[in-house]
Amino acid sequence: MEKTTVIINKNFETGEIDKHLYGTFLEHIDTIIYGSLYQPEHPKADKCGFRTDVLELLKDLGTTFIRYPGGNFVSGYHWKDGVGPREKRPRKYNLAWKQEESNQVGIDEFCRICEQLQIEPMLVANLGTGTSEEAAEELEYCNYDGNTQLAEERRKNGHAEPYNVRIWGLGNEMDGIHQIEHKTACEYARKAVETARMMKKMDAGIKLVLCGSCSPEKDLLTYPDWDRIVLEEAYDDVEYISLHRYYLYDYHPDMYANNTDTLEDIAHLPKDIGDYIETIAAAIRFVKGKRRSDKQVAISFDEWGVLSSKKLDRKKYPQWKEICQDIHSSTALDAVLHGGMLIAMLNHCDIVKMACQSIVIGAMIQVDPNGGCFRQTTFYPFRDVAELGQGTVLRTVTTGSAVQTGKYGKQPSVDSAVVYDGQKQEIVVFAVNYDTVNSIPMELKLQEFGELKCIEYRRIYEEEAFAGNTFEDPFRVVPHTVEIQENQNIFELPPISWNVIRFRQKHTESKISSI
Repeated sequence: MEKTTVIINKNFETGEIDKHLYGTFLEHIDTIIYGSLYQPEHPKADKCGFRTDVLELLKDLGTTFIRYPGGNFVSGYHWKDGVGPREKRPRKYNLAWKQEESNQVGIDEFCRICEQLQIEPMLVANLGTGTSEEAAEELEYCNYDGNTQLAEERRKNGHAEPYNVRIWGLGNEMDGIHQIEHKTACEYARKAVETARMMKKMDAGIKLVLCGSCSPEKDLLTYPDWDRIVLEEAYDDVEYISLHRYYLYDYHPDMYANNTDTLEDIAHLPKDIGDYIETIAAAIRFVKGKRRSDKQVAISFDEWGVLSSKKLDRKKYPQWKEICQDIHSSTALDAVLHGGMLIAMLNHCDIVKMACQSIVIGAMIQVDPNGGCFRQTTFYPFRDVAELGQGTVLRTVTTGSAVQTGKYGKQPSVDSAVVYDGQKQEIVVFAVNYDTVNSIPMELKLQEFGELKCIEYRRIYEEEAFAGNTFEDPFRVVPHTVEIQENQNIFELPPISWNVIRFRQKHTESKISSI
């Protein structure tokens, strides 16, 4: 099998990684909040009703902030329903997810969890059925330290100091016809601008996320005109524009946009995500140039994840005899694709400054309302990147092996991102092999680092790529350490695998060195 060669030079940089690239997302869907996170009757519930076993896994994940409360839920949510004495909170019908909402968990409970875990909160305002004034009042309740009625109400509800929430979303997926009070680009842009201006009069230091396209799929006809139109109206008033992308490798009838990719197309994932990011980056550059602006709006990839129905035909993939039967469990394949999405965002860290994996409970942490919880397969690539993806992303030149896809011709078998942490003097290579059959040798040519020592190689690889972790076997698919040689520079990447390789500089001479 032809090898892949990755050339890495210390001087060729993509950009600095923002800590907000490692965000996650919680939404009031099914049992994600009630029955998983909040469950007062559970043996492991704390005095506030939250499950300590789930909170421990959230802390272990390494996420830097959590986006809340939606998602589709937020476009019909009124934040005042979720504050004050719990026995007085109204029970309402959740139109987005067709279930009753008790409002036992709201802003105060969410922000306290974030404080407890030392994770930054992000709040999304309702720009569907909500008003600009309602959003400004929500900000006042959370951040104002004066003596207004809302500030006093927060104190009365148990939090004397402001929550100081710095990042706010201006609605959710307002371009999608599935959204409550869906709007045209012009309708949404005007409401977003007026809301942004009211909010910044209350707190000029906040950062705001504008709704961009919720998918690049062909049946979302407003993409990417939506992004240009809303940016032309709101560019001066926001710091980010959002992208949402759920990647599928088999048909999922419940999605709002029709993804037609199959398992044979997974090697196209890097280009799919890259094209999406670069298209929105081009819209940003266009509007910035048109306005002759010195301001740089960034991308918030504030929903992303891997979805599959687990209904793939066993006969079609004879090399994998086992398919995970738990439809709520992620597979080894999902973990690799999850890592691939992280790699794509790292390689665009010059413009993607914030991101939220969706949805952390379910997608990365599986919870049994009547039992325990465990780390999904996808938990591990996220934790790897959150832990080791600190510093500067370096540009790479990659040549070599390719795989034939179903619809997109030949695509590279291996995709990678390389991070240089100058403080630790470490180089970390994150790599995936998309080939479903073949192991691929990957040669790393690292230049201008001085003398290097390979200190770690760990990977996720499972012979049965459709196998996943379950309550019966929660550690079926986990990272394993691979034996290495000190001066090793060629690594065998198994088919469908997630790989993390670390090097440390022995000294810092500026001479050219290649291993």
